[in-house]
Amino acid sequence: MKKSILFIALLASFAGTLSSCAVRADYGYRNHYDRYHHYNGYDRGYHHY
Repeated sequence: MKKSILFIALLASFAGTLSSCAVRADYGYRNHYDRYHHYNGYDRGYHHY
């Protein structure tokens, strides 16, 4: 019984790490995308957070 709880906790922490990495990658990509478009004067001010 304790082993399964431990396994679920491990799985949850792994999933959390994965999702946070995905969010960070997506945010970094959007930042790059915004900078690129603003540099070109295209789509200006559309993605301001």
